[in-house]
Amino acid sequence: MMCCPFHGDKHPSMKVDSRFHCFACQADGDVIDFVGRLFQLSPRKAVEKLTEDFGIAQAGGRVRIANRSPPTVRQRLLEYYRCLQRWRVRYAPQSPTEELHPCFLEALKNTDYVKYLLDCSVLPAPQIENELRKYWEGFYERLEKEERRLA
Repeated sequence: MMCCPFHGDKHPSMKVDSRFHCFACQADGDVIDFVGRLFQLSPRKAVEKLTEDFGIAQAGGRVRIANRSPPTVRQRLLEYYRCLQRWRVRYAPQSPTEELHPCFLEALKNTDYVKYLLDCSVLPAPQIENELRKYWEGFYERLEKEERRLA
């Protein structure tokens, strides 16, 4: 069981196996439905996202793992920016007296800066590229550590 990403779930209400089902909001489906609903994509776009994200290619009706190059700094920043946007909405306080969630605070703190870095990275100068690399070093480890702490 896990917390459902489709409503303000604070207690695990979603089971995930070959399909997903939320017992609270009744969201249900397969991996394509999940990705489509999570990222607001059509089924076709959800399949394209899955094939791109997981390095899967189709050739002659057969599925094979495609050669993947590591994500660029810009791709990582864009992924983090999207995560921050989701957190800003998902963890927003529902009342003025509610304690602020750490993910909401991180979104408030970093969204504008990451947007700035993304804007600069369209045509990055060497100094901007170095700044982006420094920002990104160890980010996944810090993020995973924070998510484990909050779980």
